Amino acid sequence: MQDRMVRMLIVALILCLLLVGAGPAHAHGVLAGPPEPTLAPAKPGSAEAKLRRIETRELGAAHAAVHAFQRQLGARLRQAGGAAKRKADATLFRKSASRAAPVPPPDQGGSWEAPTQIPVIAIHAIMLPTGKVLMFAYPGRPGEPNTNYRNLAHAYLWDPVTKDSKQVDPPIDPLTHDPTDIWCGAASLLADGRVLVTGGNVNDPLTNFHGINTVFTFDPFTETWARHQAMRQGRWYPTQLLMPDGRTVIVGGNTGPGDPDYGAPSNLVGGPDNDVEFFSPDGTIRRDGLRFNTPGGPPMYPLYPRLLWMPSGRVMSAGPYVTDTWFLKPAAPGGTSSWTDAADLSKEREWGNVVLLPGGRVLTLGGSPADIGGPPSIRPATNTAEMFDENRPAQGWAAEPNMAVARSHANSVLLPDGKVATIGGGFGEDGSKQYYRWLYSPGEQTRVELRDPATGSVTLGASQAEGRTYHSTALLLPDARVMSAGDDINGAGGPGTGVNTDTAEIYSPPYLFTKDGSGALAPRPRIQSAPAAVQPGDRFEVGADGPAATRAVLVAPGAATHAFDMSQRFVELAAPQPGTEGRIALRMPGDVNVAPPGYYMLFLLSADGVPSIARFVRLDPKAPPQPAPPVAPSSRPPEPPPAPAKVTPKLKVSGRLARLRTIRRTRRFSVVVGISEPGTVVLSALLDRANKAGLSLARRKTMTFATPNARRVTFTLTRAGLRRLSKLRRGVLRIRALARLDSGRTLPVSQTRRRLR
Repeated sequence: MQDRMVRMLIVALILCLLLVGAGPAHAHGVLAGPPEPTLAPAKPGSAEAKLRRIETRELGAAHAAVHAFQRQLGARLRQAGGAAKRKADATLFRKSASRAAPVPPPDQGGSWEAPTQIPVIAIHAIMLPTGKVLMFAYPGRPGEPNTNYRNLAHAYLWDPVTKDSKQVDPPIDPLTHDPTDIWCGAASLLADGRVLVTGGNVNDPLTNFHGINTVFTFDPFTETWARHQAMRQGRWYPTQLLMPDGRTVIVGGNTGPGDPDYGAPSNLVGGPDNDVEFFSPDGTIRRDGLRFNTPGGPPMYPLYPRLLWMPSGRVMSAGPYVTDTWFLKPAAPGGTSSWTDAADLSKEREWGNVVLLPGGRVLTLGGSPADIGGPPSIRPATNTAEMFDENRPAQGWAAEPNMAVARSHANSVLLPDGKVATIGGGFGEDGSKQYYRWLYSPGEQTRVELRDPATGSVTLGASQAEGRTYHSTALLLPDARVMSAGDDINGAGGPGTGVNTDTAEIYSPPYLFTKDGSGALAPRPRIQSAPAAVQPGDRFEVGADGPAATRAVLVAPGAATHAFDMSQRFVELAAPQPGTEGRIALRMPGDVNVAPPGYYMLFLLSADGVPSIARFVRLDPKAPPQPAPPVAPSSRPPEPPPAPAKVTPKLKVSGRLARLRTIRRTRRFSVVVGISEPGTVVLSALLDRANKAGLSLARRKTMTFATPNARRVTFTLTRAGLRRLSKLRRGVLRIRALARLDSGRTLPVSQTRRRLR
C-alpha cells in the first residue's frame, strides 16, 4: 500500500512539474492542457507549513504551490534510492526495446574512449571553425536537491584535442546582474563563422516556460560576445536556420509576459511566438508579414521545430509533430514570405532526430508519439524511421528500415563516409515519472547505431559508458570522430549523480579501424594545404599525401541541442582529379542551395573509405577567385591527348556467406558489391530450391556509387524469408544485381550463387 501511495505521489508531482524543456503533445494542431494535480498537505506546525505561508504571502498562491511541488519532488527522489531505480530500469518498456545484438569488432562497430570531464553540462554544443567546441548551460540542475543550480548561463570553450577549457560567459543581464540565461534558446553558425544565439529562459524554468528576446553573437576568432537588436518577443525553445543569402530565419519558441502573443491558446505558460523573423549579418532583425497559427499562416507547435534548407531554395519544416510539415519560401527584405503544405508525418516524433541527406532527402528517426493514454501517462520511444524525398513529394513520407533500438532524446550525426551515427537516447516518457526523461537501457540505448542511407543497413556498434538522454548533444569533430556529451542527470554513478558536472565521450567510427591488404590499419589521406576560402563553383586545389583520395566531402560544423542540430549538412563533391605539381583538384558546388555559403569541414577519403583530418574551408561568394592552373610555354601546339582506351564497365558481387543456422539466428547476411564506374546498383536476394526458384528472402537494396568502389551490403530477412529458411537444411542463395551507370549505360544482370549449408 505504501509503495502504491509513493508511486501515485510521484505521478502527481511530475504531471504538475513540467521539467525544463518539456514539450506537451498535440494532435493535428489542437493543444491539450495537462491534468490538474493535487498537492499533499503540509504537517501542521512543520517548517514546510511555515514556509508555505511565507511564500503564499510573498509570491502568491500559484507560485508558492509550484515551489512546494519542487520540494516534494526532491524529497521523493532522495527517498526512492538506487535499488528501486535499478529495478524500474530493468523492467520499464522492455517490450518496446529491441534485444541487444552481439557487439561487433571495432572495424564494424567503432570504439569509445573513456569519459573525460567537461566544465559545464553540455545542453548546447557548437563546433567552431577554430576546432574548439562552444558549450553552454546552467550550473547544476533546476529542482534537483544538493546541486549548485543558479538561474544563469555558463559558457565554455572546450578543446577536444587537449581537453583544455576556457570560460566565456555570455553578456550580463542588466536585470539579474548575472550572465544571461541563453540556454534552451537557439544556436547556429553564421556564414562568417560567428555563432548566433537567440532567446533563452527568463526567471526560474520550473515556475514558467517564458522566453527572452535577446540576440547575441559569439566570435570564435576573438572569443568575445556581442549584443544585437532584440527580437519583438521572447523565444524559449526556438529554432533558427542559416540561408544562402547570409540571413538567418528564426521561428518558434514560447513568449514572455508583455509580449503581443503572450496568453495565446496553448498549454504552455505564455503561448507560442508566432512571428517569423530574419537576422542579418549586420546585427539587425526584420519581422516578416507572415505569421504562424493565424488565418492564412502555417501551423506550428513552437518547441524546436525541425527546419532544413532544401536544394529547391526553400525552408522545410519536418516535424516533430504530425502537421508541422510544410515549405517556407523566404521573401527578400521588405517582402512577405509564402508557404505551401507538405505531406504529414505518419506519427508524432517529439524528441526524435531529423537529418538532411544529399539529393533533398529528409530522414527522421525515433522520438515519441502523443500520450498513448491511461493513468499514468506513457510516451514510449519508437524505433521507426521514415524518409521524405523532395524530388518525389507525392510519395510523402516513406517507411525506412527500423532502428535497431527504440530511442528518444538521441542525437544523429552525419559522418564523412555518408553514414548516420545515432547516439544515446532513452525510453521517452515513462509511467513512473521517477526519473522522467532520463531513463535508458544500458547495453542497448548506450550503443551507437550506424545507418547507411544508400543500402538501408543498420548496425549496432560499441557502447558508451554513460547514458545520454534528455539535454544530451553530439557533434562531428574535425578528426572524423564524434563527441557525445550532455544529459544533466545521468552521471557516471547513474541517474542523479551527474547534476553538477558532465563528461564527454569520443567515438571513433569503424572507418578508423579499416585494415589494408596486409592486415594493418589502413592509413588516412593527409591534407597538407587548402585555400582558406573559395567561391561557389570554383575549381580549387589542395595539397595532399598519403593514400590517394577517391572521394571528397564537405560537412558543415554542427550546433546541437534538444535532439536536433541546426547547422550540420553533408555535401558530396565530384571525384578528385589530378592537379598541378602533384596536388589534387576539387570543385565546389555552384548551387548555393545545395551548399549555402559558410564554413565547412573538408574531408578526403581513400579507396578504403578512411577519411582524412578535415581542413576548414569557407565557401564565400566574395572570396578571391582561385588562380587558373599554369600552362607550360611551348613553341608548338600541344599534341592532342590520346584517345582513351575502351574499358568495359564491371559489376561484381562477392563475399563469403555465414552458415545457414547463423543467418536464421541473426536474420542478416552480407555480400560485397563492386562497380568500376559511378552508378546505381539494385540488388535482390532470392532462394533457389528445387522448383521454387526466385523466392524473395529480403527487401531489395539500392546502392549509389559516386565513385568506383566496393561496399558491403547487409540484407535483413523479411518474415516470409525467415519462414522459407526456418526448415531449410540446404539451398542456393542467388544475389541478382542490375547496374544503371551515370554514363547512361545499363549493365546486364549479374548473378552470383552461394550454397547455403
